[in-house]
Amino acid sequence: MEKNSIIANIDGVSVSNNDLLDRGLAYGHGLFETMRLHEGLIPLLDRHLARLVGDALKLGIGLDLAMIEPTINNMQQSLVEQRITHGTVKLIVTGGFGAPGYKSPDVIRPRIMALYSGPTAGQSAWTGINLRYCDYRLPSNPRLAGIKHLNRLDQVLARSEWVDDSYADGLMFDQNDCLVETTCANIFLYSASLGWITPSLKVAGVSGVMRGLLLDEIFPADDPSVAVISGFGLRLRIDKGSDEPVGTIRILTDDITQFSAAGKYLVAPNGVKIQLIENNSPLIMPKTNHDFVVRRLSDQAPWVIGRAGMHYRDLIPSRLGGSIIASHIRIPDGGPVPDMVHYHTVGFQLIFCYKGWVDLVYEDQGKPFRLNEGCCVIQPPQIRHRVLFASNDIEVIEIGVPAEHVTTIDHEMGL
Repeated sequence: MEKNSIIANIDGVSVSNNDLLDRGLAYGHGLFETMRLHEGLIPLLDRHLARLVGDALKLGIGLDLAMIEPTINNMQQSLVEQRITHGTVKLIVTGGFGAPGYKSPDVIRPRIMALYSGPTAGQSAWTGINLRYCDYRLPSNPRLAGIKHLNRLDQVLARSEWVDDSYADGLMFDQNDCLVETTCANIFLYSASLGWITPSLKVAGVSGVMRGLLLDEIFPADDPSVAVISGFGLRLRIDKGSDEPVGTIRILTDDITQFSAAGKYLVAPNGVKIQLIENNSPLIMPKTNHDFVVRRLSDQAPWVIGRAGMHYRDLIPSRLGGSIIASHIRIPDGGPVPDMVHYHTVGFQLIFCYKGWVDLVYEDQGKPFRLNEGCCVIQPPQIRHRVLFASNDIEVIEIGVPAEHVTTIDHEMGL
């Protein structure tokens, strides 16, 4: 027998599976993301993947988005095919295979795995949850603090302190009895004098993506005057000493009178204008100003990144007085489309598939279907729908009347 041969068995049965040499299994050398699946999409996916890549480097695992994409795309495609829209997706990255011993291989080839689990029933966050104190104390480890690494023994031991369902989670403290987190979530507290506050994670705990979403920066620490908040494609800087010109905030509401008794236009103390707009405003059809238009691909009209990351090219710049819009739309990279259930307040809308194919689903129209090259679909006004999956280099032509119309996200309906 060779000196470095491995003999292994599982539950008394001999095996020759190389998976037993995975460093994630043997030493917890790896990390993971637990991501919510909601209406077929993974909210904050970009933040999850960015955290995974950044924290992997701290563990000596070289990782980039191109290495992750095949696994996450395959999982999303499987979910689409099985019409699974809600639950949890777990993405695991390990330090790959290695010889016995703690020394890492000269070249680490990470293994990437994805696992879906269905929705879990539990106490409702809307009506409040019951928490308990955990006796177990988190050890101090600044080197690993913030990282969601695979070694979760601290949380396993803390969660083993109760077996009934009367508590949804447990509060965990560090060696100095300072509150850090729960067994599976960050903690945010609201103070009338201090606003939103969250425990420090300098020596223990996991830095969740929502924690980073709510607050990117706040300074100076002793007397905060600037806060930077980001999320959902926006980055907002709040500076009480800023001399920048004020702007306008537009808010859609179903009932303006219930929202404000002061009318449709409000002004904040610093001059910021707030405009209240009826959610179901009547559709205005502008008069058509007819014109002769020739639009060539060689005109090099700019491609603009629009909704769900799709590229848009305007085919009728004048919009014929605002009466119609025609857009050349493409998705350069095929795969799952990060679209949400939405609808358009329009008078008419048609989509023609010029190149490739795209998977669509509409409310009350049965299962998802594939719109192939040369096919078109007419969308009735305000019909809920979602773009699911697209081939590489998909291109469609979309025509809408009028040119300016409202697109609304429906957070309640799942398709």
